[in-house]
Amino acid sequence: MLNNPDSLENRDPRFIKRVMGVFDHTLRPYHRFEMRGLERISGHDRVIYVGNHNGYPYMAEAFLFMLGLFNEYGVSRNPYFLIHDLTLKLPLLNQFFTRIGGIKATAKNATRALSSGHSLLIYPGGAPELMRPHRERTRVRFDGRTSHVRLAMKYGVPIVPFVGVGGHSTAMILDDLPWLAEALGAKSRLGINAWPLILSIPWGLTLGPFIPPYIPWPSKIILELLEPMVFEKGAAGDGDEDRVAAGAAKVERAIESALARLEAERMTRKRPPLVVAKDAAARLLRWIEGHREELVRWISAATGRLSAIAGPGEDRRLPRSDVAKVAPRAAEEARHDVEFFRQILARSGRIQAAVPGDRPPLARDAGTRPAAGPTKAERRGRPRFTEQRIHAILAQASKGKSVTALCRESGISESTFYRWRARHPAKNGADDRAPAAPLRAGRAAPRRAAAPAGRDASSPAGGGRSREEGALAAPRALVRPSRNVSTRA
Repeated sequence: MLNNPDSLENRDPRFIKRVMGVFDHTLRPYHRFEMRGLERISGHDRVIYVGNHNGYPYMAEAFLFMLGLFNEYGVSRNPYFLIHDLTLKLPLLNQFFTRIGGIKATAKNATRALSSGHSLLIYPGGAPELMRPHRERTRVRFDGRTSHVRLAMKYGVPIVPFVGVGGHSTAMILDDLPWLAEALGAKSRLGINAWPLILSIPWGLTLGPFIPPYIPWPSKIILELLEPMVFEKGAAGDGDEDRVAAGAAKVERAIESALARLEAERMTRKRPPLVVAKDAAARLLRWIEGHREELVRWISAATGRLSAIAGPGEDRRLPRSDVAKVAPRAAEEARHDVEFFRQILARSGRIQAAVPGDRPPLARDAGTRPAAGPTKAERRGRPRFTEQRIHAILAQASKGKSVTALCRESGISESTFYRWRARHPAKNGADDRAPAAPLRAGRAAPRRAAAPAGRDASSPAGGGRSREEGALAAPRALVRPSRNVSTRA
């Protein structure tokens, strides 16, 4: 159900307090909000606030402006503010804005608010200024509107110009594309004459006023209230057009001058994006540290494990059924970790024991070397080749099958085959021969073993070794003759 956008009775002080509390803990630290000049309005109970409109569709400056007034003066000084008719037609936005003081932007509603003794907030630029390109953020677009000056003259209410900077950098409007809005009929259908091209996080480029919720850039926002401007009281008739126009130009010049000054100040104090990201991460870490106990309890309850951190004087006992399930495993893990680090520290010789109490003796204390760990075959489990399989492979080689083909079929290397053959001499048909003499160590070249007379050392029929084994056991030594030795023919 929509609230009446023309009624002044929709504003709810309790709702305003809750909303301002949320803004005080979110928008204010996120944008490092700073408000100046509040002392300039201390003597005025009813004023007309006139400012520049920034940051479509986020509009953080408008909310922070109300937050600054609320923190200084309470709900009583929060003004009613004029808002676009299209926003008040949406269900959720209607209920939100009308409860914090939003009314439909009409001259009749503005008159009713001032005549009731309330302050009024007006953005003369409206939607065209709100959707202006980022390159024009130091300019105002009032488009000759003078209604705020007429109201000030009619009710004798001072105008307090205020300036906001930083809100137009939360998302970058590359262009407002008024020609596209005119071609689409946005003025007659939606009441706007802009169709902005917006660069935002994480959507990138979006075209049109309807943009999904995005992550605003944490730009610093500064608001400053300028000196109040008092105009001569009296109804502005047809002969006072020059006086009204001069008053409107005076307000516009003051706002634009302060806008350029504050934007230049903000840019000189602007920090690199990496510094901003680091500060945001630091604030997040501080928040986590401040809520560490609550997070530990929540994680312990979610995972069903005991918390390792116990604060003094706090009762963190779980129900008996949960303790019976969780405590043995948690205690075993804790003992394992303590024993592991205790042995490391004891072996390094820095301490005698990391935790007081009895502990099993270490290998260093006993004066013996630690027990050898499992072998590679034991770690892998069952060996790949059993003894029967190895004997079968060697038997095939003894029958004359090529070693290369046999190794390829069995999936082994030739070095593995010859290692097996040396380890099982009875399976290769060469067990009646003498074992090969070991090679001499040192730098001397090995000698080739002499074959018995009448036999070919490389012939298997003569009782010698096979060609492959002979080449492996006794390689020929190549001796390069010296250049100093002469030979005769």
